[in-house]
Amino acid sequence: MTDRPLNWVPAALLVGLLSCAPEVPAPGPVAGTVVDPGRIEGQVQGASFPEARALLAGGGHLFTGVAGSLHSPGTLTLPLDAAPGTPTASPLLPLDGTCAFSGPPPDAALSVGDRVTILSAGDDPLGQVTESLSGGQPVVRIHSDRATTVSGTLTCPEQLPVTYALTLRAGWNAATVNATASGTAITDVPAGSRSQLTGAAATPAVTLLLPETGLRFETAAPVEAVVTVRQVGGYSGPITLSTDLPGLTIQPATLTLPPLGLHAMGSALHPQQITTRLRFHYADGPNLRQPFTVIATGRAGDEVGRARTTVEVARSGFTLSARSTELELDPAAPRPVPLCVSSEGPYHGAVMLGAADLPPGVTVSPTTVDLQDYTCGLVTLRGDRLTRGSTTRIRLTAEGGGYQAQLAATLTVLGPAVSLRLTAPTVTVYQGHATTVPVQVTGEYGFSGPVQVGLRARVDGVETGVVTVTVRAGETTTAEVPLRASPTAALGVRPIVPDSPEQLSPPPEDDSGTLRVRPPRFPVVAGRLLAPATVGVWQRTDTGTPAVSSTLTRSDTGGRISVQVPGNVDQLIATPDGVLALAGAAASALVHDDGRVELLTAPPAGPGHDLADATDLAGLVWFTRPGTAEPSQLCTWNPRTGQVRVVDTTGIDSTYGSTLTLSPDRRTVLVLPRHAGVALTVQAATGVVTRHVLVGGYTSAAVSDQGDVWFARYNTLSRSPARGAAEYVNVGTGQLIGFDARHPETLWGRDAGSVYRIDTGSGTSTRIALSDGPPLRAVPLGSGGLAAITSDLSDAGTEQTYLTVVSP
Repeated sequence: MTDRPLNWVPAALLVGLLSCAPEVPAPGPVAGTVVDPGRIEGQVQGASFPEARALLAGGGHLFTGVAGSLHSPGTLTLPLDAAPGTPTASPLLPLDGTCAFSGPPPDAALSVGDRVTILSAGDDPLGQVTESLSGGQPVVRIHSDRATTVSGTLTCPEQLPVTYALTLRAGWNAATVNATASGTAITDVPAGSRSQLTGAAATPAVTLLLPETGLRFETAAPVEAVVTVRQVGGYSGPITLSTDLPGLTIQPATLTLPPLGLHAMGSALHPQQITTRLRFHYADGPNLRQPFTVIATGRAGDEVGRARTTVEVARSGFTLSARSTELELDPAAPRPVPLCVSSEGPYHGAVMLGAADLPPGVTVSPTTVDLQDYTCGLVTLRGDRLTRGSTTRIRLTAEGGGYQAQLAATLTVLGPAVSLRLTAPTVTVYQGHATTVPVQVTGEYGFSGPVQVGLRARVDGVETGVVTVTVRAGETTTAEVPLRASPTAALGVRPIVPDSPEQLSPPPEDDSGTLRVRPPRFPVVAGRLLAPATVGVWQRTDTGTPAVSSTLTRSDTGGRISVQVPGNVDQLIATPDGVLALAGAAASALVHDDGRVELLTAPPAGPGHDLADATDLAGLVWFTRPGTAEPSQLCTWNPRTGQVRVVDTTGIDSTYGSTLTLSPDRRTVLVLPRHAGVALTVQAATGVVTRHVLVGGYTSAAVSDQGDVWFARYNTLSRSPARGAAEYVNVGTGQLIGFDARHPETLWGRDAGSVYRIDTGSGTSTRIALSDGPPLRAVPLGSGGLAAITSDLSDAGTEQTYLTVVSP
């Protein structure tokens, strides 16, 4: 059994995982599965998948011997009945010399699996699944080759301490990770604990596998190469292939990738990894040897994948070679560079050797050699005392007899400069707010003195400042660079790069970071349950259980009001000017947005009763319940009179319960079976029921004011007519939660940390990240837009709940 690198998933040891938020599902009707140390199984929330393989992963590696299956759209079964292969692939204690452990070192080989990787039969990466307890704490799986205990505290530079309290059996074990502002604790999962599984579909893209040996052109004829295309996230449709090397083209330039099917009844998934032969053409030009990139673009012209290899052109004339293409230049001394030319045809005679694309301040002294079959000569590079430190891609050249050859090389000038590095790789700023970005500044190659430090962030609405710090040669200091996002700054993730006139040019790739611009958020009181208000949202905010009364709080960006209602409230139902608060079968109250409370009749409640999340235009609450002579009944309840009316007894074909939502105009009710089954829409005014069947199944759905039902399933969005069928692929949706009240083409979705603004007219979506903490909760607002409740650590290091309003 072996482990295999995961190139498409960020590699992270367990300590790296601790700094990340758990990806766990929002509260829902499924209570989860009792944690079994010997297997991972259950229903995956938050994403859907085709029939697929499931492999445990940890530390950026796949444990290929620890495999199971995922039955579409989300039933995971993964027996933990094999060792992970290489025990150190993801060590529990990364004792690499920089960290210290206070307890006795474990006397066993320990490995950690922190997620399940989902792959198609053709090895296409489809996504991943993580496991967490109901409180949001991640569950990880630890393999030990013998029974042992792990007890102590791990301390590592620039990281919070990690405390271990584990009693491990031989084989696989389950542990939970509890992160706080002061550190992290890793402990055994208490017996009987239940966990939930959250899926994250891979972002649709392609991975290109090119020949490792590269391409070689000896004549004008094209060169054929075998290229493999992997459909990450089930990417399908046409892709166009091009290169970044002028004159190098690909035929065919367009490939069409077939869709991955979503099979609800267990059909086999055919391999989707595409292997094909492509023809590469290189136009007339100099002989050369250098790397190049193949770029794949999608239907809209956006880049969806790339890969690099090398090309060598050795046509008639001569070729150029060098002892090394990694060159260094001390500006205080000349740098001889030996170059050699080799005849590739009838030409013999004078060849001039030189260099091109040199950085400012660097010059070359060319030389001419007499080529017979193979000849070498020296060219000399020089700098001066003003030449700055830099790293530059240059060309080594040869010309003679009408022929040309060139060779790509890297020149590093060892002149005085500074190197810059972001202290944290990720910077987050909220619209309308400011922050500071710490940048480490180091004097290189003798640089000493004052230096200006700024940031480059090409984001509309984001402004950065410049600060001056003094640095000594060979030492490092920190510059706090200001950054501000306007209220209308472009949302999303963009690169951010530290910048200075004295910087090594260009900066190393690892000096860049990620800037996340997010919508503004406002601190609110923590709570549970969620419903929209005229302004802001309603939550239940008391903590007492069992409760004689409950506290409901309406929070908005300007403040909050709280009221008391009778009973232990377990559901909030939106109304045009407030919420219905239901306390089981005991009591109900209408809470107006201004704080007035009306006591109403007791709600219909019992096993299998599922109530809608909003009232219709007549003020009725739609619900389903088990029938007497039939599987289920579709009913309405009048909260003021208590009247219950049975509307339909034939349409519902699921015995596992239903989820009921309404269109924004409250005229259409959508009834979704909790697991498999047919979706129903009901005209609230007439009770007319319409069935909507989607071949292949779905994981979530929403209904528009026009009566269209939109289904989401693994990066695919489908419409069931009222207005005609439609389907879009390569669309991230998360779990659909409803249409916007003011923009009828805008559909909202969510996952653990983001919301999705989906344009149903164009079949495109925008992912808006909101949180790194426990899973968010979100509801569309009656005034348009979406409200989300998130939880995160505040600047003071304490847990804080926030309200974010996202505009359509």
